[in-house]
Amino acid sequence: MKKIWFLNHYAIYSNHPGITRHFDFGKELVKRRYEVTIFASNFNHVNKTYINDFQGLYKEEFVEGVRFLWIKTYPSYKDNDWRRFLNMLSYAYEVIKVGLKLEERPDIILGSSLHLFAALSAYILSKRKKAKFVFEVRDLWPQSMVELGSYTRYHPIVWLMYKLEKFLYKRASKIIAVLPKIENYIEDLGIEKSKVIYIPNGVDLEPNDSKSGVLLPDGLEDSINSLKRSGKLIVAYVGSFGVANNVEIILEAAQIIHKSEFQNIHFLLVGDGNRKEKLVEYVEKNNLQNVSFFSAIPKKAVSYLLSKVDITVIAWKNRKNLYKYGISANKIFDYMAAAKPVVISINAANNPVEEANCGISIPPENAIELAKALVYLSNMPMEDRIAMGNRGREYVRKHHSIPILVDKLVNAFNS
Repeated sequence: MKKIWFLNHYAIYSNHPGITRHFDFGKELVKRRYEVTIFASNFNHVNKTYINDFQGLYKEEFVEGVRFLWIKTYPSYKDNDWRRFLNMLSYAYEVIKVGLKLEERPDIILGSSLHLFAALSAYILSKRKKAKFVFEVRDLWPQSMVELGSYTRYHPIVWLMYKLEKFLYKRASKIIAVLPKIENYIEDLGIEKSKVIYIPNGVDLEPNDSKSGVLLPDGLEDSINSLKRSGKLIVAYVGSFGVANNVEIILEAAQIIHKSEFQNIHFLLVGDGNRKEKLVEYVEKNNLQNVSFFSAIPKKAVSYLLSKVDITVIAWKNRKNLYKYGISANKIFDYMAAAKPVVISINAANNPVEEANCGISIPPENAIELAKALVYLSNMPMEDRIAMGNRGREYVRKHHSIPILVDKLVNAFNS
């Protein structure tokens, strides 16, 4: 039985808000007789709270056959500032300590980047444990920071990050790319293209097939029921309120619709992030009574929530250089798996909504076009919206279901 270690600072399972990619992969790998351990921080990045409290280096928890080792990381943080940076370093250091303390020897250690330090720790442990090192690239660090304007390319930290990034690419036995065109970026760095395997984000379709036993917070459930009783059509955004997520343009579209004759559309925004306070202020300042905010919900409740809405929406800022390697946002596939039409605002190398013909695509940062698209879908006959949503679900089933993605992952491990 092969042993796989996933090092992902922000990994969670479905009882918590956040991204469950490795938990979903882990459950499927366990079915295939792999032993799976996920090393994750006990500080939840989405709601900025500690998941559990414990004594010692780590806490062990088994969830549906997958072993989680919760690592203490400090300090806590609210924004993308020095505290978060220290929390990253804390994870990288503590996970090495925990990994070395364990007597077992894994066959494969996968380091996943939302930051490079987790991947560096995976590489160090792979050398000590004589295991295969696999580097999963979920976000281009530090390229994303440069494109979003957080740092210049010539900042000393950014320069060091570029050096570390190339170091890890060279030493990985395989590189898992979550974005479809990352291989072009990696090849430009002089790394063999043959090392790169594209495995996008996906969806565990089982929760979408069985929504029983899932509860939403009372306020959210009551709000949805009240909106439905009053004949409102619900447009949902479920995700983070961060710099890369252009929720501002969604609110501008809501304002346009609020001032129009189309008073049957209501926006439901569910999530947390460092931009949320400013977004709430915008709604209050402009008296947008067609917008409601709610806190992030556990991942297992997302499909149930989406089953109750009519249309979904997602928007990015106009960062052509950032998205020229593609997108693979979890929320897109959550929307599509729920069989809901999607309005997407993006300029990227790929567009799953266009490929599936399950919604409307518009240019980024265009509130007028976004409002028009939402009004168009709201006026569409219900059976046409249902057919549009079903095309998205079928696309996800064929290309982004967890068993299909794990087939690719196993091939990467064995090649």
